[in-house]
Amino acid sequence: MTSIGNGAFSSCSALRSVTLYAPSCALGGEDEWGEKYTTAFYDTNASLKIYVFNEYVNTYKTAEFWSTYASKIEAITIPAREASSGEYWTTYYNNLSNVSIPSGTQVFKVGLEGEDLTLTEIDDRIITKGEGVVLKTTSASIIPAYSASGSATSYSDNDLEGTMTSITNPGNAYVLNYKAATGVGFYKLSNTGTIGVGKAYLTYSGALAREFFNFEEETTGINEGCRVESEDSASAPVYNLQGQRVKANRKGLVIIGGKKIFNK
Repeated sequence: MTSIGNGAFSSCSALRSVTLYAPSCALGGEDEWGEKYTTAFYDTNASLKIYVFNEYVNTYKTAEFWSTYASKIEAITIPAREASSGEYWTTYYNNLSNVSIPSGTQVFKVGLEGEDLTLTEIDDRIITKGEGVVLKTTSASIIPAYSASGSATSYSDNDLEGTMTSITNPGNAYVLNYKAATGVGFYKLSNTGTIGVGKAYLTYSGALAREFFNFEEETTGINEGCRVESEDSASAPVYNLQGQRVKANRKGLVIIGGKKIFNK
């Protein structure tokens, strides 16, 4: 959106927030004598918030007519949920603007092939508009920035979907969640469950009714208790992190002989 005309939201008493992804946006119009004025937000809710990218907050606050609403203008933020001490996760989606994520936050695309979930980090931390991502960070709030172009990394193998409005489960949806017993992953959403505004999710309709796809340990690297597969373990039964037996050539983190193995 690059302009908001007079009366656009006038008397919308239920309006709580407006999010603008453009670096600037014209506000108001002219009367029959050519005088500029605005009634775009006339008689709206007193608690109305107007969100823009952090680097453009002052631009909006001082722009013509927008200055009237300076006290309502704040930076766009992405809230994240703490999974363990100092580790926060969330998903993000918008189809209106490319977004740059600050250093200190990891950005992942997600591939789902059969029952195998693969997270691939986006090194330049740019989220191409229309692509859902998983974010891992060290604080409860991420402040994104506007990006004039999309990521240098292709999202062609990204299986995350997203929504700009709150929706009821579209069918076979899995949403990011954290459970102490099983960790961070995509958990099956109830049939009447909802997916929030600006969130990404997976859909899986395989024959096996999976309850969740766990990936926490696969994205934190190979740490104590994990090792690369050796020839000695080649003939042993292979299990995924949920205890289900899988093919011996399954890539990623698996359990062989009671030990966590990173299978190349």
